[in-house]
Amino acid sequence: MIHDDIGDVDASIKYLDSSFSALAPTDLVERFRYYEFHYNSYRRNYHNNEKALVYADSMIDVFKDNKSEEYLPHVSQGYSSKGDALLALGKYEDAFTSYFQAKEYAASSQNICVIGDFDYRLGMVLYKQERYLKASEYFKTSMTNLQSCEKNFMWFFRKQEVIDNIGLCYYHLGENDTAIHYYQKALAYINENYAQFPAIKRSLMNQAIAVVYGNLATAYHTTGKTAEAKELLRKSIAINSLPAHDKYDAQISRLKLANYYLDESNTGEAKIVLDEIKKISDTLKSEFVALGFEKTMSEYYELSGDDKKALAHLTTYINLKDSSDIKKKNLLETDINARFENLKKEQEIVALAESNKRKQEYLILLIVGALMSIAIGILIVRNWRKSRQNVMILSKLNKHVKDQNIKNEETLGALAKSNKEKDRILQAVSHDIRNPILAVSSLAELMEIDIDSFPEEQKEYILLIKEACTHALNISNDLIEISASKQVTELEKEYTDLTAILKSCINLLRFRAAQKNQQLTLSSQQDASIDIYANKEKIIRVISNIITNAIKFTPEGGLISIGATADSKEAVITITDEGIGIPEEYKDKIFDMFTEAKRPGTEGEKPFGLGLSISKQIVEAHKGKIWFDSKPNIGTTFYISIPLN
Repeated sequence: MIHDDIGDVDASIKYLDSSFSALAPTDLVERFRYYEFHYNSYRRNYHNNEKALVYADSMIDVFKDNKSEEYLPHVSQGYSSKGDALLALGKYEDAFTSYFQAKEYAASSQNICVIGDFDYRLGMVLYKQERYLKASEYFKTSMTNLQSCEKNFMWFFRKQEVIDNIGLCYYHLGENDTAIHYYQKALAYINENYAQFPAIKRSLMNQAIAVVYGNLATAYHTTGKTAEAKELLRKSIAINSLPAHDKYDAQISRLKLANYYLDESNTGEAKIVLDEIKKISDTLKSEFVALGFEKTMSEYYELSGDDKKALAHLTTYINLKDSSDIKKKNLLETDINARFENLKKEQEIVALAESNKRKQEYLILLIVGALMSIAIGILIVRNWRKSRQNVMILSKLNKHVKDQNIKNEETLGALAKSNKEKDRILQAVSHDIRNPILAVSSLAELMEIDIDSFPEEQKEYILLIKEACTHALNISNDLIEISASKQVTELEKEYTDLTAILKSCINLLRFRAAQKNQQLTLSSQQDASIDIYANKEKIIRVISNIITNAIKFTPEGGLISIGATADSKEAVITITDEGIGIPEEYKDKIFDMFTEAKRPGTEGEKPFGLGLSISKQIVEAHKGKIWFDSKPNIGTTFYISIPLN
């Protein structure tokens, strides 16, 4: 790749494309590195994130048919790169989804270097959110993880970036001396390792030095060392103005230098620098540079006494900043850890805990007793009809019936009280059982972090404990949901976008479907919004329950389609799968609470039997209906109607 060393990126790309086409390498890692080179070129040299995103997808696709353990670090890197491009494009929701996938593959690979690289990217997101203290913590964790990585250029380059970024965090936190310490540490680290890498890599190393110079200059200027700051900026500009170097960083350094000249009222030198910025900005599009340029030009014309031009540039600056602030708002308001938790949550599965088995049996005995009492009453009535000729027997039977009716009323009263007590017990148990289960789950998670230190047999026990805790917590949540569904008579409703709800449910469950190579698709007619008057969280629960069942009972590689239509009175949601269908003998039972119509999924997923019962309660609380059509081994379609008003 000699061309890259002399700064001709276009020639490097043509040379690489030609070689790739001629050799057609079958090695997956070589194909991955080919797409990675293009990704980095468009991200770093051309600042074209749209094209970089295309190559990030290609990096991921290389391993779509082979995700063996040795390739997991590359798959994680592909998703991280895709997340970086999406974040730069302002597509924050998609970016977090890609980062979540990268995190999952990084954890699966158990590669400390890949995990360290992922921590670096999370730090970058937090830095963009202006959460500098938290960002510095992630950068330091990344630095610790990267220490043990092999000494190749990729990890060296990442380490120097991390050190420099820690300095940036401290600068924004107002700890200028600490920031300078880390900048100087980054320079020292680069210089110490400069000679051990081939000349072909030194272009990137020089660019990294130039970036650190620019950051160090800002810190020096803050402490009053303006002369040293300007000299560092001139060095930085000289390096990154070279062909195929980081022209974006050079523009940032020019903006700083122009502002330092204006601080000294040196409008002549400032104008020279501003003209250079304007000339390069015509070919290098950057919103951040445009903002700084307009602001600095306004200050320049204000010092020059041209208030009209100063106002014009200030107005442009304000308009650009308003637009930038709107784009940035979603990023600033997003809690990335909460987003990861939401993406990781799977649909809660309902089941009764073993500890509730006796109470369940007790409820069944009460119901059986009530049925027996009713049966006795029926027998008494029949005997009374047969014995009506005998007045004495009739009188005795009448008295017996009256006595039995009293007992029946007492029994029914006791049953009603028992039902209330049952609900109270369900709530109490489901709440009280959570704390010990959470404690055990937390211990299991702590042990899982250091799971490699345990023998193989104990590793299996730890994973079994964690899985059991997860099931127990799901059971507890569903018991609370059952009790709440019975007690709430009025739902808090609001007008909400049904189309947005469907998209949200698909985003939350797409990873679960991906585990079985299934696709969740939204009807192409769902471009327009459909407003319904409903409790948003409850409707999400219903739709997620049914999609989860579709995933469970659809074989690997199947398609699950989701859509909605509306007329003047109601909206109808449809969820269609290509699953095993519902047997005829189960069709009248699947909406029953504690139903017998329970079957394992196509890959042995455990059945619990409460999800559809809860869904029906929620739909009926909205004055709606839920029904289905199903054909064995062809598939099932569920329909949910919700009134619009």
